[in-house]
Amino acid sequence: ICKEMAPEVTKLKEDFDNEMNFVFLNVDNPKWNKFIKQFNVNGIPQINIIDSNSNLQATFTGFQEEKTLKDSINNLLKKG
Repeated sequence: ICKEMAPEVTKLKEDFDNEMNFVFLNVDNPKWNKFIKQFNVNGIPQINIIDSNSNLQATFTGFQEEKTLKDSINNLLKKG
């Protein structure tokens, strides 16, 4: 599913790269274990939307449509 969603996520990154940071973690790499535990990653893919104060605003697990993610990002950006 991660590979299936890659084109949509890449497009979102291109669209919003000037307004927010995108961080990609590989759960197979032990160096990310701290963040995997911190954000309770329990499905792949898991997309967490975090505001500028490090507050978790939304979590999506499994396949998501680009529109769903884009709407959530736009809502976060509107909050400022």
